[in-house]
Amino acid sequence: MRDHVLRICRTSFNQLRQLHVIRGSLSIETCTALVHAFVSSRLDYCNSLLAGLTDELTNKLQSVLRSAAYLVLRKLKFDPITDDLLDQLHWLPIRQQIQ
Repeated sequence: MRDHVLRICRTSFNQLRQLHVIRGSLSIETCTALVHAFVSSRLDYCNSLLAGLTDELTNKLQSVLRSAAYLVLRKLKFDPITDDLLDQLHWLPIRQQIQ
C-alpha cells in the first residue's frame, strides 16, 4: 500500500502545482470544482482499501488534503486550516473518510 499512497500523493501534488499557476483567475467555486475533479477523486477512489494504514501514510494523504484546502481558500502556509476544512469546505479528514 505504501507505493499506492506515494503515487496518489505525487500525482495529487502535481495537479495542485498546476492549479496554483492559474489560481488567480479562478473563483472559489471553480477552484473547488477543479480540486474535486483532479485531487479529491484520487483520494476517495477505493479508500475503503486504505483501512488499517499506518499513521505515517495517513498523514501523507492528509497533507494532500490540507494543501488543497490552502489552495482553494488562498491561505498562507502557516495559517490554521483544520477548522476551515470542516466549516467552509465541508471536507472530512482522511481517517474519517476511510472509515
